[in-house]
Amino acid sequence: MFKYSHTDNQYSRVGQSSDSSKSLNSQDVNSLYVDIYGTVWVGTWLGGLNKLDPSTGIIKSFTKKDGFNSHSVQGILGDEENGALWLSSFDGISRFDIEEETFQDFGIDDGIQGNQFADGSELKTSDGLLIFGGAVLIAYGIISYIRTAKSFIKIVREHYAVKTKKNLGGLF
Repeated sequence: MFKYSHTDNQYSRVGQSSDSSKSLNSQDVNSLYVDIYGTVWVGTWLGGLNKLDPSTGIIKSFTKKDGFNSHSVQGILGDEENGALWLSSFDGISRFDIEEETFQDFGIDDGIQGNQFADGSELKTSDGLLIFGGAVLIAYGIISYIRTAKSFIKIVREHYAVKTKKNLGGLF
């Protein structure tokens, strides 16, 4: 990963250093997200979620040992209103509480379309709807209302039914 300086028209390497506190867990970057505070969130292949403080260069990593359900992050979307990030992976969707630094995971057993999501297939619409592209369908929900896995399924079904005037039945 590289950072460009507008003042001196130079590029510098970011996330790879002999100092482990300034290195990403993996150099294979799948996704990037910059939050409203300027923190850079980096989703990596086999390195989990990395939090980069651009002012210090310090990187904190979150992996399976920290409660994340996957080794890789395919997509990152922000839910600033609720202090969270939503992550897609090859093991479902996870909600990361930024302040508590905890994960809540959603998988097939929770009713999402599948566990496998593609990198680069995430979108936050102007009305706050978060969309992740998966191997089977698109999983989406009005994230600000999600509190439990059951409410996630209910909201997805109701939102889809209202928007398309179709009943999902057992699809989700």
